[in-house]
Amino acid sequence: MELVTHTVVSLAAGSAGLSRNPRELALVLISGIIADLDRLSWWSGPLAYLEFRGYATHSLLASLMSSALLAGLFWWPGRRASLASLSYFRAFLLSAVAAAVHLALDLCSVDGITPWWPFRPARVAWDLVAYIDPWIFGFLALGLLLPGLFRLITEEIGARTARRGPQRGALLALAALVLYLIGRGYLQGRALETLGSRMYHAAAPVAVGAYPSPVSPWLWRGVVETDNTLEEIEVSTKSGSFFNPDLSHTYYKPESGAPLEASRSTRTVSLFLQRARFPIARIEKTEFGWRVELRDLRHSINLWQPGGFLAVVDLDAQLKVLHEELRLVDSR
Repeated sequence: MELVTHTVVSLAAGSAGLSRNPRELALVLISGIIADLDRLSWWSGPLAYLEFRGYATHSLLASLMSSALLAGLFWWPGRRASLASLSYFRAFLLSAVAAAVHLALDLCSVDGITPWWPFRPARVAWDLVAYIDPWIFGFLALGLLLPGLFRLITEEIGARTARRGPQRGALLALAALVLYLIGRGYLQGRALETLGSRMYHAAAPVAVGAYPSPVSPWLWRGVVETDNTLEEIEVSTKSGSFFNPDLSHTYYKPESGAPLEASRSTRTVSLFLQRARFPIARIEKTEFGWRVELRDLRHSINLWQPGGFLAVVDLDAQLKVLHEELRLVDSR
């Protein structure tokens, strides 16, 4: 997920009682976003971003190591100040919990993470929330801001204010987040069941995926793989909604040929295929030879998301690589 949501979630966790003072809150905030240092790989280009984003820094091992380091940095300066003491164990616990919350949120995203790196580099993604989810940001922001607003109102009318109002607001916001994710999981299960139980232009599904809409929790973008095609279709999980598989948009799988096989030898396509779940290729004859383009249907062509990449390889008539690049999917 994007950095702002991670920051707000960390702030809510600290305000809910995880931290007792500004120093501990700062530790929670930093620990809750430090895994996103891999975003800096974007400055080295899309290929580096695809390779490093959600990888090593989003593993359990890296989270434990960063928690141990941050705990030491926050504990060491005040270790002899009795009035502001923070034990190393408590600092490590605060940092580890904040880091775990970050990993859990990114597990729920479409891009996912590699939690078992370096022992098992497989990427895990639960596909429950979009990269930008206004619902999550909305009720977290309300949980943090409304107690302050109520406090201002009650002070104006001279009423007594509750000291634990901000904490209760943060707790309610986090509870709403957990319930929202559970509800998303239930709705995704319904979407997958609908997608997997139909025929698509007389072809049976081999694999299905349901990807969240950033607008409505009930709308999902379905991707269905058959023997010869990939089908893209919207599915609603509202009770009584009508689903017609014949309305799917069909992408035909290209026959395996020399241009496609030659493109697989490039670093760009090799890395792209390691990350892709529903890759689709387009092969065009050009003036100089061939152009091979691949994209992953789990990312909609109409919605910009980091990770929605297009791998492009230009080959000459003898299938020698002339050019290769990775770029963001556009809406052409």
